[in-house]
Amino acid sequence: MKNKYIGIFLLGFMAWDSAQAQMGIGLTTPLVSLDIQGENSFALSTGSQVNGTLRLKKSTGNNVFDMGSGQVSGEPVFWMQARESNDYSVSRPLLLQPVGGKMAIGGLPLTETLGVTGDVFATGSIRGSAAGSVLHMVSLEESSLSLTAAVQTSSTSRTDLFSVTYTPVSSQSDIWVEVVGNASINGGGGDKWRTNLVVGGLDVQSRDLICENNSGGGGRGTTLFPLSGIYENSSTNSITIKVDAIRLLGDDTLTLQPDVTLLITEIAR
Repeated sequence: MKNKYIGIFLLGFMAWDSAQAQMGIGLTTPLVSLDIQGENSFALSTGSQVNGTLRLKKSTGNNVFDMGSGQVSGEPVFWMQARESNDYSVSRPLLLQPVGGKMAIGGLPLTETLGVTGDVFATGSIRGSAAGSVLHMVSLEESSLSLTAAVQTSSTSRTDLFSVTYTPVSSQSDIWVEVVGNASINGGGGDKWRTNLVVGGLDVQSRDLICENNSGGGGRGTTLFPLSGIYENSSTNSITIKVDAIRLLGDDTLTLQPDVTLLITEIAR
């Protein structure tokens, strides 16, 4: 008797067109084989209340796969989310084509594993693993390098002009570093300066400037930049990238202006 009442209860929410083999849940005029109408609510990230239109659930545990419809910034959207049924703040992995096959977004042809017709925007990195693929790119300017004011040195010992820490995303990669800066040297002629790009404790490039029989100031120091080089990385431990300078001859002062850009490109090897 219990099952009979359940069946009657369900029929109140379902419509069946036997001629067309169509079933509706939540509506009386199904248009396709299975037509489901549910609540209009975007995927929740907290709680465990009713949320979505369709749920797939394992026979044990709380892992579920929910689908639904809602709005984002006034735009109607459809969503899918793998999560815990008793705590929506806990998400679960979602696999598409787990054993292989091609996919397309926005149209055909299906020539690649994933084909996209249109633009792709990402707030994080888009990475490949094949040799030569770009794994990560970083562009840092003065504020990120703590260069809020000019840095000066006249030391005959190597003196750091600035430094930054970078954490590789792969243990088998080449890290290309390029530094563009604006430096000047004051005083008279007869000076010799060297700037060094140091990555992971290794000098990857040095540039010398010899000032002979000419006055100081102006843009003499700009020939000390740009600096660039490749560091062969073999771990995911953080490395220090820095530029230092040393006066090899003379008595003038080098001034690095707060006008520096540091580019880091990590490439799969």
